[in-house]
Amino acid sequence: MEKNNNKNVLSVVFNEFKNDNRVLNQALSISDGGYSVTIIAIEMGSLLPLKEKINNIQLIRFFKGYGNQKIFSIYIFQLLYNFIKFNYKFYSFVLRDEHDVIHCHDLNTLQFGIVSKLFKGKSVKLIYDAHEYETQRNLLHGLKQRMLIIKEKFLIRYCDRVVTVSNTIAEEYSRLYNIPKPTVILNCPVIDPESEIVRHDIFREKFNISDSTKIFLYQGYFSVGRGIEIILEAFNELNFKDIALVFMGEGAMIKEIKSNELYENSVYIHPFVASDEIIKHTSSADYGISFIEDISLSDRYCLPNKLFEYIAAGLPVITSGLPEMEKFVKIHGVGVSSNENSVSGFVEAFGELINMDREALNKNIIKTRKKYNWSTQEKILLNLYENLITESVKN
Repeated sequence: MEKNNNKNVLSVVFNEFKNDNRVLNQALSISDGGYSVTIIAIEMGSLLPLKEKINNIQLIRFFKGYGNQKIFSIYIFQLLYNFIKFNYKFYSFVLRDEHDVIHCHDLNTLQFGIVSKLFKGKSVKLIYDAHEYETQRNLLHGLKQRMLIIKEKFLIRYCDRVVTVSNTIAEEYSRLYNIPKPTVILNCPVIDPESEIVRHDIFREKFNISDSTKIFLYQGYFSVGRGIEIILEAFNELNFKDIALVFMGEGAMIKEIKSNELYENSVYIHPFVASDEIIKHTSSADYGISFIEDISLSDRYCLPNKLFEYIAAGLPVITSGLPEMEKFVKIHGVGVSSNENSVSGFVEAFGELINMDREALNKNIIKTRKKYNWSTQEKILLNLYENLITESVKN
């Protein structure tokens, strides 16, 4: 496709860019839309390539050094030196003239775009993409939280567009900062919405699970706040012989899963898979679990990518009774939301789901996956860019 007036987009992330599907999907869509796209990320000792090419996208990682001296004073000096060196490289790259749009992902990258905008003025357009309710994340509190609230409140006024991941979070940003309601771009997977749902049996084959056994799947990180203990306890309480529970992912709570009395009997662990293999593996289950605990506003207002992946793979879902997820499930009729984030709430939801009309669920899932996939979100994203570039030309 011919380039969009030779407009260059710089996408900034403050991670190693290994499993960031949201950023990758956006970059690929923007590139296909005719823009020249560069992603800059960091390298923290994982020995990832400092330069890569993904289709027509240039990926550059800057090495973020770390102290490794045994002497404390030398260690601190080395940390400070690496911090200054890394930021100098990052800012130098961001300040180059060829970037017309800077797309900053998460609050921890926004300062790079702001500095560029302050130097270049209206010649560069700035997008702030909040992947969650940034100042209300889990485990964020005290002085650090207050500092981030001040940072976001000050910097967001310089942004030309704000993007986020759920309607409620968008409304909160608009209310808090008196800005136009941010654009909502959901974390939907890349699928052909008109394609038939293809089922696989990867989990049955790998773990020798019988055809008569229903498989419930939890996929994602095994971390605090994801209801791992609640899911396991409820599963133990159900004590059904014809169900299995598969955890696909990794994380700190893997020990809790492995210590469960049903582990390797009807509870199993499957490692993370490549992004282009997720839907295939997900479709090997019968039901999907998206159980987020109500421990922060960011969690309360979330609409997780896993929910959309389950729908894309044809799975009815059990979710927490949090506002966005509950609303989504009820409106589209694709599963059940728990009345409360507890063992009894999950057990009740489980019983309700397995007794629902599966044929009706399947029809609703087919309709829903046609609406909630990356092709629909891509249109929203490209429309945002078109409007932004039009404003730039007028100015």
